[in-house]
Amino acid sequence: MNKTDLRFQGGPGVCDVHDLVDGDRAPRKIAYCPKCDAWICDECGPKIGKRAQAWFIRGTRRLKGRLGLEV
Repeated sequence: MNKTDLRFQGGPGVCDVHDLVDGDRAPRKIAYCPKCDAWICDECGPKIGKRAQAWFIRGTRRLKGRLGLEV
């Protein structure tokens, strides 16, 4: 991933990847990734596997919400 993939530099905040995959909500320096539709920290930027896991978890939760299932 190159630096142009992360846009809209944010300040300290919760990294979506750490939150969804690890359950870690510690504040980190984050940036918005429009491809992932997520706020990602510098540590998770190059970790495509963890980003894919977070994308899958987020998509599953959205689908459950649309179907009216327990989220």
